[in-house]
Amino acid sequence: MTGDGVNDAPALKQAEVGIAVSNSTDVAKASASLVLTETGVGVIIDAVRISRGKPIKECFPGP
Repeated sequence: MTGDGVNDAPALKQAEVGIAVSNSTDVAKASASLVLTETGVGVIIDAVRISRGKPIKECFPGP
């Protein structure tokens, strides 16, 4: 479940994985399991990789 507002907070809290976007209200961020700090769906993929134990350096390759 993804959300960004006060009305999404109950669903974010109840969801198996609640994801709040970077410009969410404080209530949504507090209710979520994960708060995205960057735009794009790529950060969700990175979060899944990290949660599965992939080394962080592999998830965020440098320049």
